[in-house]
Amino acid sequence: MKKLILVMMAVLMALSLAGCGKEEKKPAVEKILRVALGDEPNIPDPPIATDNVSYAVLNQMYLGLFELDKIGNPQNAACESYTLSDDGLVYTFKIKDMKWSDGQAVTADDFVYGMKRSLGLGVAESYYCYYIGNYLVGPKKEFEIDGEVRFLSAYNGGNVADMVDLGVKALDAKTLEITLEKPVPFFTSLMASAVFYPARKDFAKEHDSTWAYSVDVPVNGPFKPEKLALNEEIVLVKNPNFIYADKVSLDKVILIPMADEDAQVIAFETGEIDMATRPSMSAIAAYKGRPELVWPGSTINYYMQMNGASFTTAKALQNKNIRRAIQLAIDREQLTDVLAVVGNHSPLYGYVPVGIPGAKGDFRTEQDEVKKLVYYDPEEAVRLLTEAGYTVNKPLKLEYYYNSSARHDTVATNLQAQLKKVGVEIHFKTADFPTVLRDRDQLGKYELARGAFSADFIDPTTFLDMWASWSQQKAVINDPIYDGFLKEAEVELDPVKRMEILHKAENYLVDEMAYINPLFYYDNAYFIRVGITGIGMDPAGGTRFAYVKLP
Repeated sequence: MKKLILVMMAVLMALSLAGCGKEEKKPAVEKILRVALGDEPNIPDPPIATDNVSYAVLNQMYLGLFELDKIGNPQNAACESYTLSDDGLVYTFKIKDMKWSDGQAVTADDFVYGMKRSLGLGVAESYYCYYIGNYLVGPKKEFEIDGEVRFLSAYNGGNVADMVDLGVKALDAKTLEITLEKPVPFFTSLMASAVFYPARKDFAKEHDSTWAYSVDVPVNGPFKPEKLALNEEIVLVKNPNFIYADKVSLDKVILIPMADEDAQVIAFETGEIDMATRPSMSAIAAYKGRPELVWPGSTINYYMQMNGASFTTAKALQNKNIRRAIQLAIDREQLTDVLAVVGNHSPLYGYVPVGIPGAKGDFRTEQDEVKKLVYYDPEEAVRLLTEAGYTVNKPLKLEYYYNSSARHDTVATNLQAQLKKVGVEIHFKTADFPTVLRDRDQLGKYELARGAFSADFIDPTTFLDMWASWSQQKAVINDPIYDGFLKEAEVELDPVKRMEILHKAENYLVDEMAYINPLFYYDNAYFIRVGITGIGMDPAGGTRFAYVKLP
């Protein structure tokens, strides 16, 4: 018995010693990036996206043929290589060998279908589909949209099966051919837009977006959807079938709509989020000089839209002298002084902001050195308003429509105070960002409205084309003279002469007709947790998280 006890003790001791030498394996910790979005994104249907909030979701889920780099140059993404014919009209793209998240191969036909489906949604739903309808070979015709006649692609709003003469086709499973009506020197930059993304016809149905809310939708980007509660939380998980999945270290990206800027700051400081995309102005001032404060280098203009269309509820805005008076009543230096607490705000004297190349230098600087298209002249503003029958004692009353934030609220109250001095009384209407976008861009339901736009590609036309009659979802500017300048620039191959035409277009838009009221240009600020690297940013305001590394 004693011998048995001794043997058992020896065994237990041996097991104990073996256990001491064995290191316990800790469970792997999920690598999760948490990002606060500035607003609720739109439907995650690529062609419908027009804002950076929606692109912050789509950029993680899809890989287009090209992406913009940090200075705005297009870089090959899903495109392995391409050739261009000597006449500048025919592009032939070789597509990388890649898969959808469900394992099915991505083909040239998927890109063809994606483009045709975008055009089939029409400009009323898919703003940037005019990149396809305007530039690719294909029939054009007149459309009556909301009582206005517009000349668009004959396939605008049509069915994919009918688009037999559109200049895009698959030569084989991995070869895509696109034929343009005329040379477009920045065409590959345009192709970074989501209207060129591939789409699966077995999921992405024509003239419908309900499919896009499903987490089962196959995607070809670094992350695939796990949860798509757009007003609450978007959860994206690593896509093991992504072409560069071995370079993706994150397990998950959580995107949280958070329009309240102060809430973003609190969430950042408490560790609830790793990146705040819209911190408050006071917090930006407090963070100056700290490594958490990052300026991505965006080129964004900020302006007041003035609805002078025939259907506007403010008939006075059909008078260009009144629109000019509103321009002249604004002291842009004073406005940007108010915003100086956050820095990176500068007065804007034309529509195209600084940072876009012109004929020989910067497009904005070239024009400003000749003539500033808007400036501060309150006496002239009073004269023009008085001629129209409006005075401080008998003011013109207008509604200013915008989505509320600290910056937008500050701008709105400053504009209100400045305009009151010359006899324009504005009252405010606010709504959430998607509602403002719908009312302003799709329905034209506003008198005055906040506008801001970051460059989709590095050329003045990324800004100027917005106001062509064919590119507006609801054409509040429908001017054949302005359209004529843009059409003339499209066919001008001499780069210096082309820029001269675009300067004429901007002069007409801002100075002669006073359609748009430019205010300032600026860069967004982000708060990013120290030690996080690899966030991709471009001048259009795009963000990509595929290659992020956490500390």
